[in-house]
Amino acid sequence: MLYIVATPLGNLEDLTPRALRIFREVDAIAAEDTRHTVQLLSHFQIQKPLFAFHQHNEREATEQLIEKLTKGQNIALVSDAGYPCVSDAGSYLTQTLRDRNIPYTCLPGACAVETALVLSGLPTETYTFLGFLPREGKEREQAFQKIENAKETTIVFESPLRIIKLIKDLKPYLKERKISLLREMTKIHEECVRGTIDEVLTELESRAEIKGECVLAIEGGKEEKIENNSQDLTIDDAVRKVLLLKKKADLSLSQSAQAVSLITGYNRKELYKKALDLES
Repeated sequence: MLYIVATPLGNLEDLTPRALRIFREVDAIAAEDTRHTVQLLSHFQIQKPLFAFHQHNEREATEQLIEKLTKGQNIALVSDAGYPCVSDAGSYLTQTLRDRNIPYTCLPGACAVETALVLSGLPTETYTFLGFLPREGKEREQAFQKIENAKETTIVFESPLRIIKLIKDLKPYLKERKISLLREMTKIHEECVRGTIDEVLTELESRAEIKGECVLAIEGGKEEKIENNSQDLTIDDAVRKVLLLKKKADLSLSQSAQAVSLITGYNRKELYKKALDLES
């Protein structure tokens, strides 16, 4: 069996008891950086065979790992911090395992994306994670446009050496939106700088140096409120139209709520929730 194991972002106390047990039971551990993982295991007085599994050897290492699994070995997959497969190697592996019907499981634990989302103080109901953005060119501009158009919180990763440039480049797209910069999460010097884009920039530019891997959380844009010109149409009437449209047009409830919202001006989320309550 393959166990995909989340490891601490910084504070070693965040390693779960289940992860410790799995580390002691498996035959070997596939690690993003074996030197880093040796230090983690040594802290808990665990010794296991290690082999490299990272973004530069993932395809070759996937076949090696699968060979070990087919021989009956139990393997743990780890990255340097947080969850494998999230901006780290592992996605190709899990797709290959799925295609070959080889079972694997995941052990919950530390995740930089969700930790940053909650620490940011921004809305958490829905969010988009974009990882590290392209460094330049059309792809970078497209990523900025995606963030500009997003109605939900967006989470991105960035190096401390490039974080100020990223925020400056984003400024024309974000206007007065709030952002939160998370740094050194779970560590002694954990920090969250919150504010408008100008406030955060002013704070960061006042510093001689920025240390630690950075996660940037960006507030979503506000949904444009459309004036309800259907003065005789109550919210209950609009909800009934949502359900009727869903049935007649063979649309999902969400799609129907969106369509009726555009016509009537009623809030899409409110229409969806009321319609869902009626269907229940």
